[in-house]
Amino acid sequence: NPAFLQSILRGPHRKFCHILLTGAHEICRMKPDGSQLAVLKACEEWYMNIYADRIYFCNFDDGLSICAMNLDGSGLKTLYSGESSDICVAEDTIFFSADRTSRDLYRMNLDGSGVQKIHSGYARFTNYVDGMLCFADEKGTLYYCDTDGSGLQQRAANVTYPVIVDGVLYCEKESGFVESFSLIQ
Repeated sequence: NPAFLQSILRGPHRKFCHILLTGAHEICRMKPDGSQLAVLKACEEWYMNIYADRIYFCNFDDGLSICAMNLDGSGLKTLYSGESSDICVAEDTIFFSADRTSRDLYRMNLDGSGVQKIHSGYARFTNYVDGMLCFADEKGTLYYCDTDGSGLQQRAANVTYPVIVDGVLYCEKESGFVESFSLIQ
């Protein structure tokens, strides 16, 4: 969708865009007008986050590890070498699901230290808004909690692919319709 791409390119992450090229995943940088496309890292990457002048991502080519690199592609470092997914970077912390089977929710410092389990149980589609984490379980039940895992509350049921924009959660329901509601209370 060209209009959607243009809105991303004009938004806060206008220097970067995650692009799928010829069937292979690559982390790329380009100017807002689409010029000067540069591949920063060729890998099968998922869950990319840009935070504090670093790019954080799950590297599927490296055993589903969590990696970080500078905005120019230099300084690549593996922060967590176990299986991971659904990373979300906020409050100088990386939140992620570990072990692709159980998907327990963890947190760690930006340098990879201080790994701590904050929720036992399946967690995916992790998002952050207004000091809270939001995630779905394997049945599509949406929960939110504090960043230390406390205060767990159910928010909605039967959701798929939740995305948060400006404090509003958008998710697909089993019916195929998109539902939205505010997470900020």
